[in-house]
Amino acid sequence: MLEVIESYAHVGHALVTDEILRAWATFDSSDYIDRVVRRMPMVVGMDIEALPNNAEVLRCMRFMTIRGQYAGKLDELAKAVKDFSENCSLRVGGYFEDPQEVMDTASLESEMRSETSSGRFKRTRGVVSLADAERLTVLPSIKRLSLGLSDRGVLGHLSRLNSLCSLEICVTDSQEMEAISEMKALTSLRIHGLGQRDVSPEFPLDLRVLDRCPHIHNLELRHLGENNDPAAMVLPLRHLRVLEISYAPMEFLSRIGYDGQALRELRIQCGSIPTSALKLGALSDLSRLSIYTSQVDELLLDLPGSLTELRLAKCKKFRIRNIHILKSLQTLTLSETVSEQIEELLKLPSLQTVIASGESDASLRAAVKAAARPDLQIY
Repeated sequence: MLEVIESYAHVGHALVTDEILRAWATFDSSDYIDRVVRRMPMVVGMDIEALPNNAEVLRCMRFMTIRGQYAGKLDELAKAVKDFSENCSLRVGGYFEDPQEVMDTASLESEMRSETSSGRFKRTRGVVSLADAERLTVLPSIKRLSLGLSDRGVLGHLSRLNSLCSLEICVTDSQEMEAISEMKALTSLRIHGLGQRDVSPEFPLDLRVLDRCPHIHNLELRHLGENNDPAAMVLPLRHLRVLEISYAPMEFLSRIGYDGQALRELRIQCGSIPTSALKLGALSDLSRLSIYTSQVDELLLDLPGSLTELRLAKCKKFRIRNIHILKSLQTLTLSETVSEQIEELLKLPSLQTVIASGESDASLRAAVKAAARPDLQIY
């Protein structure tokens, strides 16, 4: 049978290439590579033999063909192979979409809690298995990895990837979180839940393990749901430089202003905020702040003077304490957001760019005209 497949190796037709790749899992890998894959003129549109890391790229291709993740989708397989070759980046089992800031909050929350995979999380091929994780360990150059739903024990295998610096996971079991503390090269972590399916009763999500991960500087928490033990939601902040909280328990916000002194960027996206005031004035290194919330009538902000970029979406109304200290603010973005302090903001000496949409647009343009600030860039 291998001889038959070998006789078609020189044919560059997409259907033939797809069938050759499908058959790869049936034969000894090294023999198949030498007799078939290396004889193919172009594999998924790439001259893999010319790549400096061609041996590992071929192992990556075999891994993806065994999973069937891109079966019949050679264009997508080619993009994935190129991303691995050039960026040491790989997506396995699914991918996550960022919600649009203009999306209606009610529909977004409904989508989050859906039993289907539409919206934020897109399945591409089943749950990531222990066998998948074992195969990933032969790809030591992986730096960025995105995983969909995974079997228990998968993260333990991945702790053997010594180059892994960025990880995106969908966590349904807190026991899996323990393995993250062993990933010493990891600096960026994104954790997703799946709405009401985010945790099991036996293993509620526990973030306290992150306190043993001082190497993680960039943390994103998305769609973790509300079924977790508040005591386990204590978020270690002292090592973080970038933090995003999107539709996750908002109890985190009560401590950010006290424990997040190292933060340089903070992104908050939620339907509501437990308190109408965000006290962030003590975050002396905070440079970029983004807030999306649609269920707060008036948001009171205590901000640090270090801020250079402020983005507010659907906040309806906001008010900033000590607005005069924002002498470093360069970029202001408002979407469906109004404030009586617009004129004061436009007088800030470092402000260079104003971006507005929806209800904010007309009021901002009128205020800019009244302020006689022709130097401001308005979008």
